[in-house]
Amino acid sequence: MASSSSLHHYYQLYEETLTSYVPHMFAFTDKYREVLPISAVIIYLIMVFCLPPLLKSKDGQRKPVGALLKYSMITWNLFLSVFSGVLCVLSALPFFINFVSKRGFIDTICDTKHDLFLPSSMLFWGLLFVFSKYIELFDTLFLILKNPERPVPFLHWYHHTTVLLFSWYATTSRYTLGYYFGAINASVHTLMYYYYFQMERGIRPTWAKPLTIFQISQMIMGITLNALFAREWLSGRDCECHHPREMLIACVIMYASYLFLFCRFFVQRYWGAKKPVPTKEKKQ
Repeated sequence: MASSSSLHHYYQLYEETLTSYVPHMFAFTDKYREVLPISAVIIYLIMVFCLPPLLKSKDGQRKPVGALLKYSMITWNLFLSVFSGVLCVLSALPFFINFVSKRGFIDTICDTKHDLFLPSSMLFWGLLFVFSKYIELFDTLFLILKNPERPVPFLHWYHHTTVLLFSWYATTSRYTLGYYFGAINASVHTLMYYYYFQMERGIRPTWAKPLTIFQISQMIMGITLNALFAREWLSGRDCECHHPREMLIACVIMYASYLFLFCRFFVQRYWGAKKPVPTKEKKQ
């Protein structure tokens, strides 16, 4: 069994190694602050609207999903579920232990000490969460390849593009609420991608409705946290954020629109009128 000194040594090595990457990651985001996110969104939207017509079959019939695509989607969703869980634990847990438990809830929402964005392993995983928003754009590619006849839902591509942009600019603006938003989003995605993983395996989980409610609660929590930050900043406290007004407005627009869209999705899916199941005609 390893001694406490050995464990402490390995932890220090882990902390120093990951911390050393943080300045480079910040330098990358600052250097490509406008170019990378906007270019990615433009390319993504071109894919969303231009790729399906190119892949549609001439007869309009949906082609069966090939084995390679099927297993690729299974692996992809499992990877993102595990990846989101790791990000949630390794960024959120140190944040709550080192900052929230010692300084209190409000002092981490409005970071007057300006130390939440100092290099640390916690920040490394937080930045990795931001970069993961680019990786998640491949969700839509799989969706199109699976069924090019079905238009990509507005909620799907709107969510992907706005989360990417907001996460990116929240980081470059040092918006301290990003830690809370990232932790909540990663926890939701852990369950969401596991749900998709099971669906691709042909298993329909029974907790689809609770998952959607969890997604809706994420939006309510986001609006509430943003309101708390606004209260502290408007009261004159020196909160850590380079562009507080812009981030507050963007946050309200993003979370309010998500709340509306997810609530509408919930109502349409679970309370909407059921489509009648077509009956087969008897042969004469």
